Amino acid sequence: MVRITVFGAGAMGTAVAMHLARAGNEVTLWASEFDRPVLAALLDERRHPALPDHLPESLIVKQPDELGEAGKDLEVAVMGAHSGGARTLGRIVAGGGAGLRTGGVVAKGRERGTG
Repeated sequence: MVRITVFGAGAMGTAVAMHLARAGNEVTLWASEFDRPVLAALLDERRHPALPDHLPESLIVKQPDELGEAGKDLEVAVMGAHSGGARTLGRIVAGGGAGLRTGGVVAKGRERGTG
């Protein structure tokens, strides 16, 4: 079992977190301030409004003010943001003291200005 945190609880980050949890990993999904519109559904209904399935029971959801806790003792970090928000998310996570040793980025689209 691998301890993984997915940073970013949009539809893509949530879908990746769900898949990783179903594969038997210990997964935390951290919602940033940008994810506030879906946070209540993730916590109360255990479902992202844009996805058909409910979150696996083992998937842990952390709120924006729990960044340090979400990054604690993880083995793999996954940054789940669209390309326009990837840099911002990276800065937030790095500034929050999340100790990242191994990471990956899941993004879609192109960043404006850099392509």
